[in-house]
Amino acid sequence: MKIGSIKRLAQLFVQNNKVLSNGFNKAGNRLVVKTNMPVTSKMRGIDCPAGTRSIDLVKVEKNFGKNSSNIISFKDRDGKVIQRIRTDKNPDITVETQSSYFSDTYYSSKLQTRPGFSDIIRTKRVNGELQSQSRDMITVSALPDNRTPVITHSKLLSNEYYHGVRGETQTIKSWLKGHKNKAKYLETTGLRQGDGKVQLAGIKGNTDAPADFFASDPYIMTRMYPEKDFVESVRHPLANMNEVSVNSLKFKLKKLKTCSGYYRPATSTICIGVDNTKQELVNTVGHELRHKRQDNMSKTAVANFFKRIFGGHNGNTNENVLGFHFLKGNLLEILSLNGRIKKFYYASPLEKDAFKAGDRFEMQYTRFMNALHNEFPFARFDHFGGNVKKQKNDILFDIIEKARSEGRIVETSIALN
Repeated sequence: MKIGSIKRLAQLFVQNNKVLSNGFNKAGNRLVVKTNMPVTSKMRGIDCPAGTRSIDLVKVEKNFGKNSSNIISFKDRDGKVIQRIRTDKNPDITVETQSSYFSDTYYSSKLQTRPGFSDIIRTKRVNGELQSQSRDMITVSALPDNRTPVITHSKLLSNEYYHGVRGETQTIKSWLKGHKNKAKYLETTGLRQGDGKVQLAGIKGNTDAPADFFASDPYIMTRMYPEKDFVESVRHPLANMNEVSVNSLKFKLKKLKTCSGYYRPATSTICIGVDNTKQELVNTVGHELRHKRQDNMSKTAVANFFKRIFGGHNGNTNENVLGFHFLKGNLLEILSLNGRIKKFYYASPLEKDAFKAGDRFEMQYTRFMNALHNEFPFARFDHFGGNVKKQKNDILFDIIEKARSEGRIVETSIALN
């Protein structure tokens, strides 16, 4: 949240006589503010999280005013916290912690008796500099007997090191209620460079599959990354698979309206839309990197053409054909790149080749994700970078197909969000 919004909120609390000030006690502490204010039209311009209906403010001063803590909580209509911002100040240091909360159903660490899902993301800054980030994802799933819940907890902890290098630990644990000491777990440690490149430093666990099986997964350290960080990290292994130097490319991440991504040969720039599932992001990044590979093929194809004239080896025939297609930039492909004749765009050899590559990378990602999910069957796909909406839709379609095969329905159509 921007500092200007926080200051504006403080002014509104004062204007509405929402400030409570007590005197210092013998220990040098006092409660300055503890109040709640509903969201009103006066708050226009304040970047409240979506769904905010009320705001809590708590301010405490310690050491006779030398130290202070401010806590701002944004709550939904049910009173559940959506986001919390805490600032702790003393004469030497300012620590800011921002926490975002997402929950499908009510989750209680004390009860743990009904299905639920919580996702908590925290960012910590010291004197304005990023120090650490963490993400906790908790699933409570009932066993078939509907009496013994299974708790799955995934945690990603990222500490900022010098020169933008982050040390990261990612842990997935699953246990029956009351048997946490017998948890099934998988833990990975690694380093992430400033450009997003991930280096797996260690992996251990007591899952049924050996740890070295998961160590071969190029996405193991990216499961719980937000979409932008995910793209920055997976472009490195995908570039290696496409035999492309990632340093020869410029990557841009932004919202795209008409496509998932594109490659600009003139500037060696790949632009990726971030509003996709992680499976789709793997597909799109792999697809556009394949176009870069085709660009490289076009240069090699010319050299191979002259080699053939002088009786030398002319290289891979298929790559030469793709290279000349890329080099030609014939009329149909030019029109298709402008979005005017889509059927030629999808029918071009270049796009067929790129779509095939993107699908292959997505299938590999999904295969690794499913293998991990098999080890923790009561966790949601969120824990492994999956798409819960698609998973639910697949289940829904399975039910419909079963009913159709049994003759209980003849034809149907459903709209999916």
